[in-house]
Amino acid sequence: MIKGLAILGLLAWAGVCAANSTQANYFELHYGQTEFGMDGPDRDSDLGFGFRFAKSFWDYAAWYADFDWRHDQKSPELDFVTASVGAGPRLVFEDAGGLALQVAVSFEHMRVRLQDDDPATPMTEVTSIQNNGVGGSLGLSLPIGDQSELFGRYTYIDITDADDETFEDERVFVGGFRWGLTDAFSIVLSAQDYETLDTTEFRVGAAVNF
Repeated sequence: MIKGLAILGLLAWAGVCAANSTQANYFELHYGQTEFGMDGPDRDSDLGFGFRFAKSFWDYAAWYADFDWRHDQKSPELDFVTASVGAGPRLVFEDAGGLALQVAVSFEHMRVRLQDDDPATPMTEVTSIQNNGVGGSLGLSLPIGDQSELFGRYTYIDITDADDETFEDERVFVGGFRWGLTDAFSIVLSAQDYETLDTTEFRVGAAVNF
């Protein structure tokens, strides 16, 4: 898996001479509604929020950070937290209508926490499952007009440190639309799907470019 990521990264860097520089500097806050599957009864989140941050450190590269928290109050109470920090090249191809290619390698963290209160006793049972891994992602974005864009991203996560030994990897798909209201402010609609966890999230947020 690591060898594949290295080859993908080298191919992307090789495209620098054929692509234009682009800067990725923004901060996004979003609200999310999540549908949990996880091999059990379907359930929806009561509350969820998160952020995404990007900052260019070179004309052709940027680092990224994501954090999301989801909560479901039904018994047993469920909290699902994901976090990611990564970096990689980001290239824009003007001859392809301004299509942008983004490749990143990241550290990934996922945690599921279940709290089951027994109404007959003061006992509370808490179960926490934590999984960490290395991710490799490929993202594309296509401008729509002067300020808006369609975007999508696929991330493969190789779980290297897991409380659940049966959980070896994860595949995450993200797609959405960024509606630019001004040069600095935009509304973001997106959906995110975790294949192994059978969990889908729908998000609406606002982003500020800087």
